[in-house]
Amino acid sequence: MITLQKKMESWGINTINSYLQNNTYLLAKIQYKNINRTSMQLSFLIGFFVTLLIVIVEIMIKLQGMALLSPTALFLLIITNIILVPMEFWLLFHIGFQTTARYIEETQKSQVLDEETKHALVRAILELPETKIQHKNYYTHSMSWSMILLYKSKVLLSNFLAKILLRKILSRSGARSFAPLIATLITGFWDAWVQVISLKEVRFRLSARLYTLALIKHLTEQQFDVASIDVIMRVVKIRMSIFGSYNTSLEYLNDELEKTFSEVNAEQHFPFDEVTMQQELTALPVNEQNKVRDIAHSLLAFNSKLNPPEKSFCNLLQLDFNEIKKRQKSFNELAN
Repeated sequence: MITLQKKMESWGINTINSYLQNNTYLLAKIQYKNINRTSMQLSFLIGFFVTLLIVIVEIMIKLQGMALLSPTALFLLIITNIILVPMEFWLLFHIGFQTTARYIEETQKSQVLDEETKHALVRAILELPETKIQHKNYYTHSMSWSMILLYKSKVLLSNFLAKILLRKILSRSGARSFAPLIATLITGFWDAWVQVISLKEVRFRLSARLYTLALIKHLTEQQFDVASIDVIMRVVKIRMSIFGSYNTSLEYLNDELEKTFSEVNAEQHFPFDEVTMQQELTALPVNEQNKVRDIAHSLLAFNSKLNPPEKSFCNLLQLDFNEIKKRQKSFNELAN
């Protein structure tokens, strides 16, 4: 059975591909340097005007002398929300898709992106979770309809409750009579913020793939002996395990290394514990150790802020934190 996640991703991919083939969409003519700001502004306007329409319905109900909790009023409000809220999300997703299409267009001037990268970008826009599955087809263990609906419900409910909370706070601060109108601003700012966060994740995933491709090129151009490759592949697997979540680019790096250096038996890296890795590293000649540490510095650039396991890993390999910061800066500049 085709999963809901796959259907949603297919919709996103088809939408982005249609934008890439047709340059007449809304954000196509915006200067690339202004694309993020424009996306944020449009998201604000979408949230603002959709909520304004709902507020107008509330005001009309009050003008008719009906209580908001009366059956007729509740029916009108429910119907209004059923119509307008899905439209709000549809518009927000399309702003995200159009912005992502611009990212892809700009990137493909120098680097062609594969389909899995596009899927990863779509998942970021749709706020779909990545699944931590190594060396297996992504959809082999796709989430069920119920799990996807549960995840999306959690996201939507969190957004809804946050809006209600902000409205309550403002209504109690002396602006009670303006609370419905204030809600339009709150929703506008909220939608803009969520879009900014989603697009930041899109740029991160895009940077990760570009960075990975450059790292693979660097690795294949260097001269490594089999023992060094073995340590590097173990380092990559440890890096994947301490990242904190599934990362398609690290998975891609691991798979490409296994294809390129097929003479190394990948199965022997399990379990890929840090003690074995350190023992193998210190057994290498000094110049080979430095090559491995150079790769490790690059691998640690995937996170702008290192988590505790990553810091521990750095200390174990005796890595330079300043060098990691330099590479993190280069990483962040790739898709910006």
